[in-house]
Amino acid sequence: MSTRKLAQLRTIRRKRRATDEAPPERALRPAGHGARDLLGSGVLAHATAGESRQAVMRDLQQSSGNQRVQRLLAREQADPAVSASGAQVKDTDYGAFLVYPDNQPLSLGLAQDPKREWPVTQRIFDRLQKVIDLLKSGASEIRLEGGSAFKVALLMDLDWLLLQAAGPDLLKALTGAGKRLRIAYAPGGSDLRAVAETSAAARPDGTPGPGSDVEIGYKPAAWDPAGGNAAWERREPATALARLLVEALPLVGGTAPSPLEREPITAGQQATGRDTLSRAIALENRLRGAFGMPLRPEE
Repeated sequence: MSTRKLAQLRTIRRKRRATDEAPPERALRPAGHGARDLLGSGVLAHATAGESRQAVMRDLQQSSGNQRVQRLLAREQADPAVSASGAQVKDTDYGAFLVYPDNQPLSLGLAQDPKREWPVTQRIFDRLQKVIDLLKSGASEIRLEGGSAFKVALLMDLDWLLLQAAGPDLLKALTGAGKRLRIAYAPGGSDLRAVAETSAAARPDGTPGPGSDVEIGYKPAAWDPAGGNAAWERREPATALARLLVEALPLVGGTAPSPLEREPITAGQQATGRDTLSRAIALENRLRGAFGMPLRPEE
């Protein structure tokens, strides 16, 4: 090998060693512009951004050296739940969320893919976690079906419901009914139905039936977080959802109206307070009144 080529080789090796031994601030400045910014953003910390992250890692490896890449990976593996941006992926029974510190702007670009974790602030996630804990606390099976944006909107509507005077009683009655309640995204409009109508209706003797599983289709009001509005994480009061849940209550409890629901009913049951259907209708009417719905006749 010529003297000139040997000198060039030594120069390349010397520059590579200098890069590998450089402090982190220098090592995160690759020749390919934008790689450092991408690596430090929530986009590459995202669970479904693996291919993009690998591309940036290759760019850093070529420009900054393999040792620097290995050191960077070691730092991340020391605390794998925390991304380079400070966001954390929180897995729950109702979806995964990318939780950002309250003082850090959210990366709304992540919201474009419904399969990705939905970005929320820590304050919002704490509220959603309380709702999730409540839904899991009873004997009923509560299913939420739809994209990540819909699930967050629905959980925030349920959080609003908990703040209403009659909201906790409504959710407690539903979660304690021991039935399956499925709430799915309904782009065509909200509706609900009993899976087994005969089980949802009161018996001819005036006692509650066994109750039925219920399927609810829910369409939240206009909500476009991808538009970049800082108020995207706030939801309007979900009175439509509250009314759907009130209508679902008699279906899961077996107290839905039937032509013979009050016949026969014995005077003894009314006198001794064992008229369970009457008590169930009274609870339903209290919830109906709280959310501006017409009352159901009790006789």
